[in-house]
Amino acid sequence: MSSALDLAGVTHTITTDTTETYLTVTDSVGGGTLTLEAGAILEFDDTAGAGFLSTSEAFTLMVTGTADSWCYIKSANSYPDNRWTLPPSATTVNATR
Repeated sequence: MSSALDLAGVTHTITTDTTETYLTVTDSVGGGTLTLEAGAILEFDDTAGAGFLSTSEAFTLMVTGTADSWCYIKSANSYPDNRWTLPPSATTVNATR
């Protein structure tokens, strides 16, 4: 099982053409930003309770894919048994593509 990513009010960037795998993403203090650069992949474990924690404070999710280099948020398993949780409604989502 992978670790949790706690933004803790800071910016975390998944850089171009990189894959990072987490059990959960949260922001314990609010005001953090998760940025996915072109070609970045955010994977969640195929485990019950994986995904964005609903107890997160408000944070920003920036997805900066391009027409030729898409970003993905997906399960680590090609045929997942468990769905990952969407970001809480307080999350601001910005995407270029």
